[in-house]
Amino acid sequence: MAFEIQLYNYDSLIEEDNLNRIIASVPEPSEYLSHLWRTIGHDEDDFEEAVCRAKMILQALHIPEELNFKKIFRSYDGRTIITDYKISKLGSFLILMNGHPLHETTAGFQLYLIQRFFNTGKENYM
Repeated sequence: MAFEIQLYNYDSLIEEDNLNRIIASVPEPSEYLSHLWRTIGHDEDDFEEAVCRAKMILQALHIPEELNFKKIFRSYDGRTIITDYKISKLGSFLILMNGHPLHETTAGFQLYLIQRFFNTGKENYM
């Protein structure tokens, strides 16, 4: 028996225009994780959980994490030292995918990936 996923009508949760706006706002990969994190709308540098999940994905696929995430310490104002990461393009997309699921950009990006994977559009949700 084939496994079939039923996608439901998401109109009450997120409108198509809103989803398109979210996807359009996904930034290009950034060299610094803190920049990417703020660009997608996070105020705090609370990205460690997303980094942890992204690194687990890399480990599961036997992709060297050091090629995608390098922990660094840098100053943004000449006095305050922050923890940051230099990240690859793959690392950027893993962070977008694994951010907090209640964050609109993360949720929108996840839905976009599902749509692309299943090659579905809004008409298939009804």
